[in-house]
Amino acid sequence: MAHARAEARATPTVSWIAGVVAYVYDGDSFRLRTADGDEIGVRIAGIDAPERTQPFANVARKALQQAIGAREVRVEAIKRDAFGRTVGRVFVAGHDVGLGQLEQGLAWHFVRYDADLPPAERERYARAQANAREQRAGLWQQSEPLAPWLFRRQRR
Repeated sequence: MAHARAEARATPTVSWIAGVVAYVYDGDSFRLRTADGDEIGVRIAGIDAPERTQPFANVARKALQQAIGAREVRVEAIKRDAFGRTVGRVFVAGHDVGLGQLEQGLAWHFVRYDADLPPAERERYARAQANAREQRAGLWQQSEPLAPWLFRRQRR
């Protein structure tokens, strides 16, 4: 019985939120306006895009804006982060937006939070990053791109 309780805690609770993108902050977060008029911050699960002052930050933000800006999206909400944002996988017309950012080489697969993703998605995200890196797509054109979590740590 204790094992079943531990297993239940390890599985994230998932709910769906739909709305129209009101504003794109950067390559992995945006503000969503729901049908009832609420606005919520959303952080795309499984990826980490360059910070605003890093190379390719504007490219990543513009790509996300093009993919989701002023469009209806569905968010598979997993949890809330320390900033109160909803963290989840984001879909436009069935397309996984986070995976798209990885495929274009505009974000890193955020392995630190892999537990937020189903195992099959973890593999897809890792493979998408590896392919983008091999093809030198997006930020992988740099000789030594600095992962955002390392960039943030350096700034502290």
